[in-house]
Amino acid sequence: MGTALPVSPGAHGAIVVGIDLGPTVGGSAGRGSTAEQVQWRTRLLWWRCMEALYITNKGAAVAITQIDLDDDALAEAMRLSGARSKKETVNLALREYAARHRRIAALDHYAAAAQTWDYEGWQDMHAAGKAPAA
Repeated sequence: MGTALPVSPGAHGAIVVGIDLGPTVGGSAGRGSTAEQVQWRTRLLWWRCMEALYITNKGAAVAITQIDLDDDALAEAMRLSGARSKKETVNLALREYAARHRRIAALDHYAAAAQTWDYEGWQDMHAAGKAPAA
Protein backbone atom coordinates (compact mmCIF):
# COMPACT_ATOMS: atom_id res chain seq x y z
CA MET A 1 0.00 0.00 0.00
CA GLY A 2 1.07 3.56 -0.63
CA THR A 3 1.51 6.19 2.01
CA ALA A 4 0.45 9.82 2.02
CA LEU A 5 3.32 12.25 1.60
CA PRO A 6 3.63 15.58 3.40
CA VAL A 7 1.04 18.27 2.73
CA SER A 8 2.29 21.64 1.45
CA PRO A 9 0.60 24.95 0.58
CA GLY A 10 0.00 25.51 -3.12
CA ALA A 11 -1.03 28.44 -5.27
CA HIS A 12 -4.09 30.50 -4.25
CA GLY A 13 -4.32 28.86 -0.82
CA ALA A 14 -4.88 25.35 -2.21
CA ILE A 15 -3.31 22.44 -0.36
CA VAL A 16 -1.09 20.16 -2.40
CA VAL A 17 -0.80 16.53 -1.40
CA GLY A 18 1.68 14.10 -2.84
CA ILE A 19 0.59 10.47 -2.77
CA ASP A 20 2.88 7.49 -3.15
CA LEU A 21 0.79 4.81 -4.83
CA GLY A 22 3.36 2.11 -4.29
CA PRO A 23 4.53 -0.21 -7.05
CA THR A 24 2.49 0.11 -10.23
CA VAL A 25 0.89 -2.77 -12.06
CA GLY A 26 3.35 -4.18 -14.53
CA GLY A 27 6.28 -2.97 -12.41
CA SER A 28 8.58 -5.27 -10.49
CA ALA A 29 5.97 -5.89 -7.79
CA GLY A 30 3.13 -6.13 -10.31
CA ARG A 31 4.40 -9.08 -12.33
CA GLY A 32 2.07 -12.00 -12.24
CA SER A 33 -0.80 -9.84 -10.95
CA THR A 34 -4.22 -11.30 -11.46
CA ALA A 35 -7.05 -9.36 -13.09
CA GLU A 36 -8.64 -8.93 -9.66
CA GLN A 37 -5.45 -7.38 -8.25
CA VAL A 38 -5.27 -5.01 -11.21
CA GLN A 39 -8.92 -4.04 -10.68
CA TRP A 40 -8.36 -3.37 -6.96
CA ARG A 41 -5.20 -1.34 -7.65
CA THR A 42 -7.16 0.71 -10.22
CA ARG A 43 -9.90 1.36 -7.67
CA LEU A 44 -7.31 2.32 -5.05
CA LEU A 45 -5.69 4.73 -7.51
CA TRP A 46 -9.09 6.28 -8.30
CA TRP A 47 -10.00 6.72 -4.61
CA ARG A 48 -6.61 8.21 -3.75
CA CYS A 49 -6.90 10.64 -6.66
CA MET A 50 -10.37 11.67 -5.47
CA GLU A 51 -9.01 12.09 -1.95
CA ALA A 52 -6.16 14.23 -3.25
CA LEU A 53 -8.61 16.38 -5.24
CA TYR A 54 -10.81 16.82 -2.17
CA ILE A 55 -7.87 17.78 0.03
CA THR A 56 -6.40 20.01 -2.70
CA ASN A 57 -9.62 22.01 -3.11
CA LYS A 58 -10.70 21.94 0.55
CA GLY A 59 -11.14 25.48 1.73
CA ALA A 60 -10.23 26.96 -1.66
CA ALA A 61 -12.80 28.70 -3.80
CA VAL A 62 -12.04 26.56 -6.85
CA ALA A 63 -14.42 24.52 -8.97
CA ILE A 64 -13.37 22.60 -12.04
CA THR A 65 -16.07 22.73 -14.70
CA GLN A 66 -16.07 22.06 -18.42
CA ILE A 67 -18.31 24.45 -20.38
CA ASP A 68 -18.86 25.44 -24.00
CA LEU A 69 -18.22 29.14 -24.61
CA ASP A 70 -19.15 31.46 -27.45
CA ASP A 71 -15.73 32.07 -29.05
CA ASP A 72 -16.64 35.51 -30.42
CA ALA A 73 -18.05 36.73 -27.11
CA LEU A 74 -15.04 35.31 -25.25
CA ALA A 75 -12.58 36.99 -27.63
CA GLU A 76 -14.38 40.33 -27.26
CA ALA A 77 -14.49 40.00 -23.46
CA MET A 78 -10.77 39.19 -23.39
CA ARG A 79 -10.02 42.20 -25.60
CA LEU A 80 -12.16 44.60 -23.55
CA SER A 81 -11.00 43.38 -20.13
CA GLY A 82 -7.36 42.92 -20.98
CA ALA A 83 -7.46 39.40 -19.53
CA ARG A 84 -4.74 37.10 -20.79
CA SER A 85 -6.48 33.75 -20.45
CA LYS A 86 -9.93 32.27 -20.91
CA LYS A 87 -10.01 31.27 -17.24
CA GLU A 88 -9.18 34.79 -16.12
CA THR A 89 -11.86 36.21 -18.43
CA VAL A 90 -14.57 33.84 -17.19
CA ASN A 91 -13.67 34.45 -13.52
CA LEU A 92 -13.71 38.22 -14.09
CA ALA A 93 -17.09 38.00 -15.83
CA LEU A 94 -18.56 35.94 -12.97
CA ARG A 95 -17.27 38.39 -10.36
CA GLU A 96 -18.64 41.38 -12.31
CA TYR A 97 -22.00 39.66 -12.79
CA ALA A 98 -22.33 38.96 -9.07
CA ALA A 99 -21.23 42.51 -8.18
CA ARG A 100 -23.76 43.97 -10.62
CA HIS A 101 -26.59 42.04 -8.99
CA ARG A 102 -25.42 43.05 -5.50
CA ARG A 103 -25.52 46.70 -6.62
CA ILE A 104 -29.02 46.24 -8.09
CA ALA A 105 -30.22 44.64 -4.85
CA ALA A 106 -28.73 47.50 -2.80
CA LEU A 107 -30.38 50.06 -5.07
CA ASP A 108 -33.75 48.30 -4.69
CA HIS A 109 -33.29 48.27 -0.90
CA TYR A 110 -32.49 51.98 -0.69
CA ALA A 111 -35.26 52.89 -3.16
CA ALA A 112 -37.77 51.06 -0.95
CA ALA A 113 -36.38 52.80 2.15
CA ALA A 114 -36.58 56.21 0.43
CA GLN A 115 -40.32 55.81 -0.08
CA THR A 116 -40.86 56.70 3.60
CA TRP A 117 -38.55 59.72 3.64
CA ASP A 118 -40.15 63.12 4.20
CA TYR A 119 -37.86 65.52 2.36
CA GLU A 120 -40.02 68.61 2.89
CA GLY A 121 -40.26 67.84 6.61
CA TRP A 122 -36.50 67.47 6.77
CA GLN A 123 -36.01 70.81 4.99
CA ASP A 124 -38.33 72.56 7.46
CA MET A 125 -36.52 71.00 10.44
CA HIS A 126 -33.12 71.90 8.95
CA ALA A 127 -34.17 75.51 8.32
CA ALA A 128 -35.59 75.77 11.86
CA GLY A 129 -32.26 74.61 13.27
CA LYS A 130 -30.42 77.30 11.32
CA ALA A 131 -32.77 80.11 12.38
CA PRO A 132 -31.48 82.36 15.15
CA ALA A 133 -32.96 81.68 18.55
CA ALA A 134 -35.33 84.39 19.68
